[in-house]
Amino acid sequence: MVENVDRQMGTLSLSPATALHAYCKGQHGKLESSGNFIFPFGLNESQLQAVEQAFLSQISVIEGPPGTGKTQTILNIIANILLQGKTVAVVSNNNSAVENVY
Repeated sequence: MVENVDRQMGTLSLSPATALHAYCKGQHGKLESSGNFIFPFGLNESQLQAVEQAFLSQISVIEGPPGTGKTQTILNIIANILLQGKTVAVVSNNNSAVENVY
């Protein structure tokens, strides 16, 4: 994916304030988090850490074998992003994963 975006960088209009710009330029900045989260989908300790990390970094990757709670974790992250009035992009190489979030 990175190579494809890099090839098209000249044709893309990327704002330096976006996560995509940071990702393509290798500038993964740290963010400050209020730590005031809601968890409408429940979670375990590992999932809690993933949610907290997602709000400390511009780019987050949630991965693991089937049944480990990836979708649940992502839904909790999305819920908190939307409560902040922000937007989010969910990307996967698997349509099923995106449909589970949608």
